[in-house]
Amino acid sequence: MVRYSRVLLFPVLVFIIVAGCTSGATATQPTPSQTTSTQPPTASITISGFAFVPPTIEITAGTKVVWTNSDSVVHTVTSDARIFDSGNMSRGATFSFTFTQPGIYEYFCIPHPYMKGTVVVK
Repeated sequence: MVRYSRVLLFPVLVFIIVAGCTSGATATQPTPSQTTSTQPPTASITISGFAFVPPTIEITAGTKVVWTNSDSVVHTVTSDARIFDSGNMSRGATFSFTFTQPGIYEYFCIPHPYMKGTVVVK
């Protein structure tokens, strides 16, 4: 086992601390990066009370829509044209779809076909 004398280590530590403080180096602030976000804009729809809330939304192309099931029963988010389908969503589940083309997208819930919604993409 190697033992170091406190008497020998103290001057070394003082030198390291003093040298670090007086080296003339200055702290530099990091420059902000100029990266662009690759995440699409997001819109949210809640499934609540056996309805899509809001029932109709208008978005721009490239927007991601996120549906969240707040009901205690299973629902789906299924486009009339079968472009997207969430499958069964239990309480708390989410489903998302990014709309890349302008148009009107109507959707419904398979177990509850009276539940309807529309996404208008400009």
